[in-house]
Amino acid sequence: MKSAGKNRQNSQSRKPMSGDPYTVAHRIDPSKFSSDISLRNHPKPSLQAIKDCCIHYESKAAGNVSTTSPLARHLFNMSREVQSMVDELIQREQRMRIRLQTLQSVSEEWTAVFGDYHVPDTGEPATPSGLLKYLNRLELANSENVRHVRHCDNQIANMKVDHERQMEFAGRQHREREEANLEMMQAEHQRLLNELSYEFRLAQDMQSLASRPQCV
Repeated sequence: MKSAGKNRQNSQSRKPMSGDPYTVAHRIDPSKFSSDISLRNHPKPSLQAIKDCCIHYESKAAGNVSTTSPLARHLFNMSREVQSMVDELIQREQRMRIRLQTLQSVSEEWTAVFGDYHVPDTGEPATPSGLLKYLNRLELANSENVRHVRHCDNQIANMKVDHERQMEFAGRQHREREEANLEMMQAEHQRLLNELSYEFRLAQDMQSLASRPQCV
């Protein structure tokens, strides 16, 4: 009996976790309804209201121990299981609320930045998927331009090599022609020198003959 009284005293001091004592739903005057059936004016339904209801009736039933029926224990276990599931749902709702707030903030920022912006090539609104497709098209076009530029660079490099080869060949031909002309000029110069030398020797011989005494 002392244990039951102590449990009843502890249950009376226990309050719901929401901070506000659970309000018992009193019955409504049946005269307001044509069926003459009295109803309870329940609080606004919510997860916290379900948990507060379980805590309230768990507190009311605390200390009522029966040695012949496990009904009280079953109801207590059911109350705790319901509260555990409600706690999980409350946490899930809080996570969902935080996610919705984040999405709302992102949506407002997106509207502030891309509110009147449209995709240039299609004119569609600037949705994430539309911008992603546009960026993919730009990347594809950029890769095509890069390939074209590289092809042009290769062509320019090949043309430069061909030009250098042509210049080298033209320079070699020019040097060969200059060397041939120089050899011809040297040969002509040598020929003229030889002719002058011959004429000079001939003149010397004529002078030598002229200077000899003539026989009478």
